[in-house]
Parts: sequence; C-alpha cells; structure tokens
Amino acid sequence: MRKTTIVCAAVIAFFWTTGAWAVDVSMDAMGPGYNSVNGNTEKFRENAQRVDGLVGGLEKISLGGESGSLKYDLEGRALFERDMSVGFNIKGKEGKSYFKSKFVTDRHYYDSSLPFFYSGQNNYNPMTEIGKKLKTDRDDFSAEAGLKLGGTKVYVGGEYSSKHGDESLFWGGRLVDIGNNVLLWLDPLSRRVDYNTNRVYAGVNQEVAGFDLSLRHDIEKSYGSSFHSETGYALATGVKTHDRLYIANVDHITQNTSLGFEGDIIENKLNLDARYRFTRTDNWNNVDSDAFDGVTRARQYDEHSVNLVPSDHAGQSYSHAGNVTLSWTGWDSVAPYMSFEVESGKSKNASVRREDGSIGGAGDGNDSTADEIWDFRTRNYENNVRGVVGATISAIPKTKVTVQFDVERSKVSQWWVADFQTQTGGDPRGDWSWDADVVYTKRIYALSARTRPFGWLSGGAKYRFTDQTTAVDNKWRYIENKGAGADPEYSWPVGAPRTELYYPGRIGGWSKPTQEFNLNASIAPCPYFTLRPRFDFVSSSYNVDGEQFKRIATYQTSVWGLSADVLTPIEGLTATVGVSRRTGLTETLAADMSNSVVRNPMSGAAATNYFGAKIGGFSQDAVTLDAQGNYVVKSWVFNVNGGRTDAQGNYPTRLWWTGAGVEYKVTQDVSARVKGSFYDYSERFNGAINDYRAKIVAMALTARFAR
Repeated sequence: MRKTTIVCAAVIAFFWTTGAWAVDVSMDAMGPGYNSVNGNTEKFRENAQRVDGLVGGLEKISLGGESGSLKYDLEGRALFERDMSVGFNIKGKEGKSYFKSKFVTDRHYYDSSLPFFYSGQNNYNPMTEIGKKLKTDRDDFSAEAGLKLGGTKVYVGGEYSSKHGDESLFWGGRLVDIGNNVLLWLDPLSRRVDYNTNRVYAGVNQEVAGFDLSLRHDIEKSYGSSFHSETGYALATGVKTHDRLYIANVDHITQNTSLGFEGDIIENKLNLDARYRFTRTDNWNNVDSDAFDGVTRARQYDEHSVNLVPSDHAGQSYSHAGNVTLSWTGWDSVAPYMSFEVESGKSKNASVRREDGSIGGAGDGNDSTADEIWDFRTRNYENNVRGVVGATISAIPKTKVTVQFDVERSKVSQWWVADFQTQTGGDPRGDWSWDADVVYTKRIYALSARTRPFGWLSGGAKYRFTDQTTAVDNKWRYIENKGAGADPEYSWPVGAPRTELYYPGRIGGWSKPTQEFNLNASIAPCPYFTLRPRFDFVSSSYNVDGEQFKRIATYQTSVWGLSADVLTPIEGLTATVGVSRRTGLTETLAADMSNSVVRNPMSGAAATNYFGAKIGGFSQDAVTLDAQGNYVVKSWVFNVNGGRTDAQGNYPTRLWWTGAGVEYKVTQDVSARVKGSFYDYSERFNGAINDYRAKIVAMALTARFAR
C-alpha cells in the first residue's frame, strides 16, 4: 500500500508542478478506520474480505490532463493490506497512438478453523485449527501500446498474473459414521500454492473497402506448484497414524493464432463476422506424493497408492476452429441472426506413475526405487460442431422478444492404454486398454421477453432449457485382472461383480437436463412508491448409465424477493426495504465405490461389495430482511441501514447487521464522512467455533483539485 501511495503522489506532484500540463485530480481518502472483532477473526476476514484492526488508505484517486497533442489519465486505489491498483492511459488527441497499463494486487482471506462440527462423536476433537492465518496474494499486470496509420492499426502487449500463499482445502483424513448416514469428516487442511502466467501478444487490424481484417498471435506460459500435507487417523480410535505429503508441479505453453474478417455485406442490413483460430498447447507435469508413519516417519506401504517416486506427465494438443456469424437488421420488427462453428483437434499424452510399496502391503525398504511402474498413454481425436439460430422480435408494441436455439455436438475418439511393470517383484498383471467413441451433445432452448405496457409498469421473463447428453461406444476393452491378494488396490476376485468399474471401461453415458426461469417486474403506482418483485428457479439432475445407480445427483434452488423504494413526503428523505427467500436442495452420492475395493472405509473390515455412501440431501432455506434510509438536508447527508439473514437446513446460520453514517460537504470540491457498522454472525449448530461480532468505524475525505 505504501509503494502504491508513494507512486500516485509522485505522479500527481510531477504533473502538478509542470506548468505545461493541465491537471484535474479527484481523491477519496479512506481512514483512519478500525475493525474490532470479538470471536473468530479469521471467519470475519473470510466473510468480509478485510482485516481486523487499523485500516485506511486511498479508496480512489483519479488524475486527468493534457499537454500539446497528448491526453492522459490515471486511476488508482490503495487500501488495507494489499488492495491496490494503478491504471495509466496516454494517447494522442487524434487517436493515432496510445499506451495503457494497469497493475492490480489484492489479498484473499480464508478461515483456517474446522468448517463442520458434530458434538456426539467420540475420540475426536472438532475444535481444531490449522494454526496459521490463511491468505493468497494475487498480482496482475498488463501493458499495451498501439499505433494507427491510415487504415492500419498495429499493437503489442503483455500480461502477467500470479497467485501465491496458503489457501484452505475442504477435505481431510477422518471418516465419521453418524447413525445411518455416512459423512466424510473434514480436518482443517491448507495448501501452499505458487502459480504464474505470462502472456505476450501482437496484432494488426486493416480496413479494406469497409471491412475490418485482423491478425493476432498470443503466446502464454503457465507454471507453478502446490504442496499440502494431510494427517491420517485410525478409524476405530481417531489416533494419528501417518502423514501424507503431496507436491505437484505444472508447466504449460499455449500458442494462439487468429484471423478475422468483419463488415457489412449489405450496408446497414447484413453483417458478416468470420473467424479462424489455431491453438497448440504443450504441458509438462509431475507429482511427488508420500505417506509416512506418524511416529517413526517410515514409509506407509499400505498407503502405496499415494507413494509416488515421483510420477511424470507430458502431452501436446492442437486444434483448428472456424466461426461464421450472420446478422440481419434490414427489417423493423424482426432481427434474425445465425452462427456456425467447427473445430477439430488432436491430443496425445504420456504418463509414468511410479509406486513404492505396491506388493500387497509389503516393501523392500528402498524409498527411491519404484516397486511398480505404470506406463499410461492416451490419444484423443476431437471434432466439434456448434450452431446458433435466433431472432429479436419487436412486432408487439412496447415489447421485445428474443428466441434462440443452440446446438453443440462433439465426437471424441479416445484410445487409452496402461502397461503395469514390476521392478522388485509382485504380480505384473493388471494391464488394460480401452478404445471408444464418446459423443457429447448439448441443446439450449431459450426464450426471453421484456415489456413496458404502461409508464408505471415494466417487466421481463426468461426461460432456458439445457439438455446435455453423452453416449459412449466401447469399441475395444481389454482388462487383465491382478487376482486376489496381489495388490490391495486392484485385488478383486476374478468373476466378482463390478470388477471392471475401476478401469476406463466403466465410463458410460450420462445426461444432465437443466431448467432455468426468471421473472421480474417494476411497479410504480404513484410517484412516491416503486415495487420490484422477482422470482428465480433452477432445477437440474445428473443421470448415468450404471448398474446400481441411475440418478446420482439432483439440484434445485429458488429465490423470490420483493423490494420497495419509498420517496417520503419529507423533502430529501428516501427509503428502501426488501425481503427475499432462497431455498435449495442438493442430493448426491458421496462416492459410487469406496477408495479401497477390499475394505469398508468406515470399519476397515473386508467388504468387496461396499460401494460407498449416499448423502440423502443437503438443504438450505434462508430469509433476508434489509432496509436503508437516506436524508439530505443542505450540506448534510445522513444514512442508516440494517438487516438480518436467517438460514435453516443442514447449515443453519444467522447474520444481522446495522449501520449509520453522515457526510458533510465542506465546499463544492471537498467533503468528509464517517460511518459505523455492527455485524453479528453465528453458526447455530457447531458450538460457536466460527461465531464473531464485529464493530467497524471508518472515516473518509473526498477532494477535487484542478489547475
């Protein structure tokens, strides 16, 4: 924050003291302010995305001016710990040249405490925290310069973005059986991330006979790593048994070349937009994963599926895509349009997975040598076709209707093969290969309308139905069963039911229908009162071609709300009140099968027919009431606000808030304001581990200077 403030101040001082420049500066200075939190400060940081304690800085600063043939403007902010941005633009008055640049850095906060709590479970301590404050810093920088000579525009640019720090992970190593339902218990976990992306590009636009021709090339490199550790516990006692460590590295390079052609074939009636794109991606990844005994730090051989020494992955993909869009505006009442796109691509990948301790729970004591090597290769050919047909209809007075149909079809020919090899013993069987055609189809039917039949009444409605389906044609499938006892990960007895479901041959067709509906209106029966009702509804299901389960997930949510704007008979006094309710229900399977095909993960007992657990449903029902009022009198502005949200269902919470503020206009260009707020957050089911109360006080100064 200090660096950004110093840079902004230096730029302003330079332009201000240089008499050749005309300078116009406006500034919003926030602070000093203070956030006082009693309770879980990290939950407050995650919810509010602001720190507790002393805060302040520049909420907004803008500067504009000109000199000779150049115009410039600068805009920035510098708040809290790392909420900063600076944007700078400079261009010629005739628009022949320009330079623009922007830098943004911000911080995202996470709560490190255990997110779920169940007081009836023995041998577990649910009131645990990671022990460090979780946050990630994100930086983005971009710069572009361009020059226009006649009908030709040339430009070059670059972008950089990064994400680094510690973020929360919502899974863990404890499994808890509560009554007839099975829950995956969540230990508080965090992951250290360091991701970066660099992109450079160059392009040219040329005007020819009223058409715009474009050519552009991009090169993007993404690279980084992540690391986290997870604790394992004994199922019966909850005692720590081992640690699992994961390190993943990624490195991708993507190149895009695009050509464009756009213009009116018939002036002001028929427009053509044609595009071509070539994309190539090369990737190199590797994973190093180990499980160690929690006491002696010896390698846990019965956890061999996460003992990798390490595993590598490399691949390459490329695709060609073309798109043509036609739109007609020659008629007054109907404006039809259509778009057609084709894409063809190929990808090939090779992975080597090296496992240590894969010999039925035993090992050779050599941690650097793999006991089993899995050579895995894939080759995919993909062809996509997408079409869009639609029209905007305005034949009905004061009404606009849009109807659109989208269809997308993708055919992927997949070839997968895995070759198991042993280096220090064990059963070499387990090879498999799979060759199949997967056809993906997506259809979207959309209808929307907007009308204003009277001056006091307006409204709109939208409906969309999306149907996604996938059909799988298994042309070839070969599976070599390892046999009982050879490997705890693949030790299904020959001939047992569902033996093949742990291989790609288990992949079958699926469908996902989704319906969405929206209705809204604005009703103003008198000049002092406006009513705004709204309603939203979404329903979706996920269905598979399986032997045991057909519908594995459903999702449904609805939101209705009613707000009112009130202009009171008292001059300068306005108010807004609102109420809304959100309901939702999600039903899904926790897992089709357990993580180990030979064990019940709850009891540890052998159970080859254990297929995992089903979560009966996750429900939510939240009601929100809110209101605010403003009163303007001479140079003073007073405002108050407050509200309450009560959420029921599987995650019952409560949040209520209130606040008040006053602003005084000192002069035409200078004003000062102060504001105070109070928040009370409670999760009423979990022993108050995440509860907090927060008092926020902030002061600010707004000023404008010109010369």
